[in-house]
Amino acid sequence: MIEGSDLDSHNFNLRAVTELSDKLSVDAKATYFTQEVTNRASTNGAQGLLGYVYRMPRNVITNDLRNYQVDNPSTPSEFDVITYSDGLTGNPYWMSYHDENLDRRTRFFGFFKMDYDFTDWLTAFVRVGADYTDSKIERLDKPGHHFWTTGQYDLTMNNYGEFNTDFVVTANRDLTENLNLIATVGGTLSKRTTEGFRQFGDTFKIPTKFFFANAENLRAPAHSPVMTKKVNSVYGSINLAYDDFLYLDATGRNDWSSTLSEDNRSYFYNSVSLSALLTRFIDPTQETFDLFKIRAGIAEVGNDTDPYQLTQTFDVPGQGYLGLTTLSAPTVRANPDLRSETITSTEFGIELAMLNNRLNLDLSYYNINTKDLIFDLPVAAATGYQFFRSNLGEVNNEGIELTIGGRPIQNSRLVWDTTFNYAANTNELVSLIDGVDNYTYLSTNNGNMQLRAQVGESIGSIYGTTWDTNDAGENLVSAEGRHVSSTVDNLLGNAEPDFIAGWFNTLRYDNFSLSFQIDGRFGGQFYSNTSRNLDVIGVSERSAQYRESGITLTGINTSTGVSNTEPITAEEYWGSLAVENYIYDQDNIRLRELSIGYQIPNTLDYGIQSASLQLIGRNLFFFSKDAPDVD
Repeated sequence: MIEGSDLDSHNFNLRAVTELSDKLSVDAKATYFTQEVTNRASTNGAQGLLGYVYRMPRNVITNDLRNYQVDNPSTPSEFDVITYSDGLTGNPYWMSYHDENLDRRTRFFGFFKMDYDFTDWLTAFVRVGADYTDSKIERLDKPGHHFWTTGQYDLTMNNYGEFNTDFVVTANRDLTENLNLIATVGGTLSKRTTEGFRQFGDTFKIPTKFFFANAENLRAPAHSPVMTKKVNSVYGSINLAYDDFLYLDATGRNDWSSTLSEDNRSYFYNSVSLSALLTRFIDPTQETFDLFKIRAGIAEVGNDTDPYQLTQTFDVPGQGYLGLTTLSAPTVRANPDLRSETITSTEFGIELAMLNNRLNLDLSYYNINTKDLIFDLPVAAATGYQFFRSNLGEVNNEGIELTIGGRPIQNSRLVWDTTFNYAANTNELVSLIDGVDNYTYLSTNNGNMQLRAQVGESIGSIYGTTWDTNDAGENLVSAEGRHVSSTVDNLLGNAEPDFIAGWFNTLRYDNFSLSFQIDGRFGGQFYSNTSRNLDVIGVSERSAQYRESGITLTGINTSTGVSNTEPITAEEYWGSLAVENYIYDQDNIRLRELSIGYQIPNTLDYGIQSASLQLIGRNLFFFSKDAPDVD
């Protein structure tokens, strides 16, 4: 919980269903949602509130910081934040109670649907749906702020809209005594729009009044005109069921997307699956098996891109050079020949239910291959761009998913349901484009740690600096006696877990219930910049080491070429460690959720269908975790 923050939300629903005749029915629903979040404090990044809490010296009395500004300030210096250090150090209470952050959202969504039964086996419906969201975000840092010392006001407004019209005709008929057919054909018209506006100003002329006309430096408004995306689709499916044990499903769909060129905007994809209920053959009397089902399927899916990615556009700055009209060069070169991405997946599975449905199992294997990814690929600065947008590469994902559930206890008063989940996925970047074998998609500010997609490796490889060595494998130390860091091209781990697992339980005793979920993540690593910062500024327990005595590192001094003899302080030691020292395993087991409930009896006596009370807690604690300092 962050002090000074608040959330108010309201949800209004209206639903109407009526039958106009024995063949025609109408269904309509409308929902209006409002949400207002006050002072949703940023908890990450350079200006995040928690960053200043972490960095706070341990001898600071936090309650003293509630006095974050002098009373009735009049001079510029009196407006300055009172905090625990000099420089650009924020006071968490100022950020919670004095600065203002307001996030307002309103959303309307609903649909109108008409169903018509032509015969007992042929039906159709037409549906119109809409979803519109308006967002207004205001951020005010008042004069005296640790970074915006003269104050700043930032206003962002966005709206998002989606309008869909679709129809589906369904035929459901027995072709023979043992063969049933369900066939559908349909189409969809989809339209999505986005629009944005931003205004920014800083340095308030009157330091107690906060509006744009009072800002000395007012940037030109940034307006993102309406962006429209349209996708038209036709599709169909066939389901054949033979003798209530063999089922064949096939689908086909063609999309026409406005975000792709005329030559590429049409793309077709399909799927086919086969499943068989073998219970009657394996256990005709169902003494053991209530369900024995196997399934297999293959599917292809197309995927387009965002609007206006085909033609190169340029920004017009609000204030050009020497007052002239200038154009700003984009960082990404558009590509008029973009094609849709193609995702092909295959799956095999088995479902079992046993012992009067007291025990069940669902096991599946999948393989997903993605080609022609739409991606921004880094290019040399000599091209005039930072990235080229293009179709490239191939990514493969392969894994298994397992669910085992059961009801170990069931009697007139006590019921225990339990479910165990297991999932393991391996992915590989098979290829990018000729001459390119890796892509860095995330990096620290100084570039000493990078997350890369490397051909032949799992996406999420962590590369970073290590304690550098000479050709003989001896550690290198600088002339001042500090660690010498290597280049960033060292594979230190991968962010992807080997597998994840969960255990969910519900116990019901009379009208009381207890539910809990335990989750585990096993394998994979991450880089903790938080741990590094705690060491560098000397507030972690680790950083107390060498504080009194200092330390002389063992290694070869690069200045003298012989064994190092230069002592360094604890501050110099912790400040020169390489990234490899802050790579931690992600292994953890946590109590994800705990809920205690009570079902109120005899509610019908008061005209209430049902009522219950629940106390819910989420992410309550860890049973075990390998990483220090952070979650």
